[in-house]
Amino acid sequence: MATVWIDFNHYICSDCLYGILLVLLDKNSFMRRSETTAAAANTSPTEEILYTDEENDSGNIARRSFLQASTVACLATIGFSGAAAASTAPGDIIWENDDLRDDVRSPPTIVDDVVYAGGREINAIDARSGEEKWSMAGAISMTDTSPNVVDSTVYGAETNGTIHAREVEGDDSDPTKEMGDRKWDYEAEGRGGRSPTAVDGLVYFGDEEGIVYALDAETGDEEWRFDEYDHPIMSSPTVVDGTVYIGAGDDQQAGGPPGGVYALDADTGEEVWTVEHEQDGFEWQAETPTVADGTVYVTTNRGGADGDAGLFAYDAATGDEQYSLVNEGSMSTWGVSPPTVAGDTIYVSTVSDIRAIDPADGSLRWTADDGSASGTSMALPTVADGTVFTANTDAELFAFDADDGSEVWSTTLESESDDTEINTRRAGGPIVVNGTLFMPAESTLFAVDAGVDGHSEDTMVTLGTLGHHHEFAGTAAPTDPYDGEAPEDDEDDEDEEGEDDHEYDDLCVVGGKITDPDTGDPIGAADVTLYDPDGDNEVTTGITGGNGHYCISEADEPGIYEIHVSHEDYEDVGTQVISDVGIDPDELAIVDVVLGEDADVQPSLDGAGDGDSDDGASGADDDDSSSDGTSGADDDGSPGPGIVGTVASICGVGYLLSKRAGRADHTTEDSSE
Repeated sequence: MATVWIDFNHYICSDCLYGILLVLLDKNSFMRRSETTAAAANTSPTEEILYTDEENDSGNIARRSFLQASTVACLATIGFSGAAAASTAPGDIIWENDDLRDDVRSPPTIVDDVVYAGGREINAIDARSGEEKWSMAGAISMTDTSPNVVDSTVYGAETNGTIHAREVEGDDSDPTKEMGDRKWDYEAEGRGGRSPTAVDGLVYFGDEEGIVYALDAETGDEEWRFDEYDHPIMSSPTVVDGTVYIGAGDDQQAGGPPGGVYALDADTGEEVWTVEHEQDGFEWQAETPTVADGTVYVTTNRGGADGDAGLFAYDAATGDEQYSLVNEGSMSTWGVSPPTVAGDTIYVSTVSDIRAIDPADGSLRWTADDGSASGTSMALPTVADGTVFTANTDAELFAFDADDGSEVWSTTLESESDDTEINTRRAGGPIVVNGTLFMPAESTLFAVDAGVDGHSEDTMVTLGTLGHHHEFAGTAAPTDPYDGEAPEDDEDDEDEEGEDDHEYDDLCVVGGKITDPDTGDPIGAADVTLYDPDGDNEVTTGITGGNGHYCISEADEPGIYEIHVSHEDYEDVGTQVISDVGIDPDELAIVDVVLGEDADVQPSLDGAGDGDSDDGASGADDDDSSSDGTSGADDDGSPGPGIVGTVASICGVGYLLSKRAGRADHTTEDSSE
């Protein structure tokens, strides 16, 4: 059967298109394909002539009737398939992942069809389906970090000041190991957690002790540190043309030192220029800066009743102030977002509106508010395809026209798990990739139809400061739509019977997997603590990731230890104690736990005990061959007939029956000759 390809990306049979042409040409006409009467004897047998119903017998009428019926069916199917291809409207939620296990306060990063988001850990989520690929647990939390992904490595920061570097992909030869190996960890002097920025082989970040660091991106070795001032650093660095720009100060610290903005040589850490801002009361806090056309733009939060809050513009080379917008309208209160620049406009969100500002002189071009009587703070904006996107703390998402600020659409993000709020205090905000908007709200990540084409194009994203995409990472732009469906070649990775699916590296002393006693599913965010033999002194604590795995990276010396496991959702179990675990710090011990029931212990110390769970059970197998994903395909992995098969079937029947009717009718009067 002949086929053609049309815009709906579905096959349509030629007889169906033939029927469509009949409808378009003349509803009372059809095509005859050979000579039919003696009066038309001079007509070529291949010449096509239009005839009306009255000039044809029942065979042709039957054929035309069937063609019309099959045409209607084909058109209906095409219409349905077209609607299915565009199943969401601007503002519609495509998918949500509510398993980030802690608030997310910074925009996500999207590289190679994977969304990297903070939370209790760094989470890697399939951008197309919303399904978790892996998660990297830390000791505390990664709520304030936008992971930075460069050269197949993801960099993230814990609130305790530790920076982690991990390969983004696992071993291709081991399908159970989706998460890559840990490359290095670095512990800063003070607390932190703000997003690191990796540029030209160095990773830059600051901490609350006022220190700016540069680490070797490959090894984690410290290249330099800048500690000339004691301003706490609550922002992320922006690196442009060999200079690191970072804001300092803490608006919550009464009587502290003045805040400021640093410009440092990216290679050496030497001070290029510094701006300090003196004021009474609370400290002047500079947010994460951005840079465009030789100018550094930075916003500040209010410091005390008489403090300055607003937007400042500095010459990127000298630090000279070009202009400032201080205490103007909604920028005179708490909650001014970091600025971002797209085209010839600066965009900044405040406690109650979003503002578009002329970068040349700071003049206001337009404002747009969220229509809320409560005056909720609004999130860090992003710009894509002539549209500005932002949100407020009530989880209302907005799209405004970038030229005049008129509202394009708005929606409210509602999680299936609980009421949803958005933390805008630490520069939370959206990012757009491939026409899909990704927005964290509490511990849920949403993918929303943005109603635009393309990707975020503002400087916060393109410079890789607070969330980024392929442009900063130097990878290919995505082409397939993020429609909530995994690609056809994505298959559920199920463990072969008896196959070990542990994902540990050389840094682990003890590793294992925590699972649910009823379902066998992995348990994320479980606390796993290593104690000395008496169970009195805590050695170290780990937290399971979304795949249920944990990694404890230190033990004092070879010996017999206890492992305590607990989870807040399993209060009836309490703390499960696995005793007599032989551990050699130079070897890997594996302790898998079915919470509340059994423990399977593989000690690393020869001659030590095999481990006993507090319920007296031990040695249970950990069968992790189950999978919670569904492919919607046949048993052999191939998709069902779907729309394409339905259309082809309808058209095929139409074609065969029409040919049969045509043979009965197209015998000419002189065929006997």
